[in-house]
Amino acid sequence: MSGQTASQRPGGGPPRAAGARLAEAARVAIEKVMRVRRGERVVIVTNPDHEVKAISEALYEAARARGADPTLIVQPRRRSVDLAADAVIHALRSAPEVLISISAEKLGKDRFGLDRPYRFPGVAGKWTHIFDALQGAGR
Repeated sequence: MSGQTASQRPGGGPPRAAGARLAEAARVAIEKVMRVRRGERVVIVTNPDHEVKAISEALYEAARARGADPTLIVQPRRRSVDLAADAVIHALRSAPEVLISISAEKLGKDRFGLDRPYRFPGVAGKWTHIFDALQGAGR
């Protein structure tokens, strides 16, 4: 394989050095920035676009290596006017300890929250997207 570029390598994946840098960056993000702990549920939502999916997969592996319980959900790219897949919203509604959205554009609107905004007892405010609701309520 010597002399081959990334685009010439079988599978067309990133060069090994770039993959190692991405894995290390994901490890730092999971361990030091997000402080993910053993046993925590981590939901990662991404798109099939190569770059965001590679980042999401690296975060998934770093969370797994940390002893967390990661789930990776891949939905087609969404624009600001598109709805998120129902499966994505249901996964977020399970209120995992860690939510990560690595999207090429947008996560997508929450049709359930648009219909009936989210509220939490003892917390002021209402939200039309579960992602924002969980953050706003400090969950």
